Amino acid sequence: MPEYRVRWEIDIEAESYQEAAEAALAIQRIPASIATVFDVRADGESTPMRVDLEPPVHVQPLAPADDDDLWWQNGAELHRKSRAARAPAKEGV
Repeated sequence: MPEYRVRWEIDIEAESYQEAAEAALAIQRIPASIATVFDVRADGESTPMRVDLEPPVHVQPLAPADDDDLWWQNGAELHRKSRAARAPAKEGV
């Protein structure tokens, strides 16, 4: 099964990093939220797609800015490191 990097962005005023993340999560969890637009990139592909899940669903290619491409690359690497750090330790290794 292919792996995808999914990105959703929002600007939030908050007192801390944690408070900002908690506010973003709360917004995503509101059933009537209009936070339905995501940028999605398949692993190994260079062009992300913008996916709007508000019916009717709309998918279109996204032309990232040069510095945005670095975000995708760094995000994928951080995801791999984070997943590896959470994986159970193998005995005898």
